[in-house]
Amino acid sequence: MGYHKPMSEEAKIMLRQLRGTPIYIYDATAKTLIFISDSSAYARQWIFDNLKIHHVSLNNCLSDGNLYLNKFFFSLDIISEFP
Repeated sequence: MGYHKPMSEEAKIMLRQLRGTPIYIYDATAKTLIFISDSSAYARQWIFDNLKIHHVSLNNCLSDGNLYLNKFFFSLDIISEFP
């Protein structure tokens, strides 16, 4: 039988980014793009930790289009109208 070497950390990161979905964060009042997360689970965790948003709230904002703190808009798609 064949032997496989463990996958390198760089390869793991690349696969996570290829399989995941980036999150775009917009300032709805200024109508500007303020942050693009990469598509890894680490980026979502960074959003949870640094914005102090609960994962249910983030999922609700993404699925329903609700504003977070009446200012921030989370999207899975880039919005060409916002610079």
